[in-house]
Amino acid sequence: MNPPAPILHDFMNLWQVKKQITVDEALPTMVDLLLPKQQVEEHIIPHLSAQSRDILGSRRRTRKVDIPVYDDDIGEGFEGSTELELEKSGGEYFLANWTHVIMRRRAMRGRQIQAGDYLVMNFRSDGKFHISIEKGF
Repeated sequence: MNPPAPILHDFMNLWQVKKQITVDEALPTMVDLLLPKQQVEEHIIPHLSAQSRDILGSRRRTRKVDIPVYDDDIGEGFEGSTELELEKSGGEYFLANWTHVIMRRRAMRGRQIQAGDYLVMNFRSDGKFHISIEKGF
């Protein structure tokens, strides 16, 4: 009889939003990153202010709200001119200014984003959305 397989901790379940990066999304020219709609509506929208939720729910064609983002891998937030935004356009959600994440990581050895990697994101008690890039499996 074979021993039971070890139980492995699935670190991906710690993150509420998971998005696999495509070839195009790994390029520094990619401005916005398409996010999984259902995960955004379940895990990001509820943490936004009432005003931000109203903006995203309005009938305007394109709606953007600033969101506080902290990159756990490099220990820095995105503020001021590098602030990230959640954008809703045509029923889809995007992480606007995605290029800031790519460029900041390109400057750091071993932190570049590649196709097949995962952007993982969750909301924490410090009031920020934390992101990390996990290598593809």
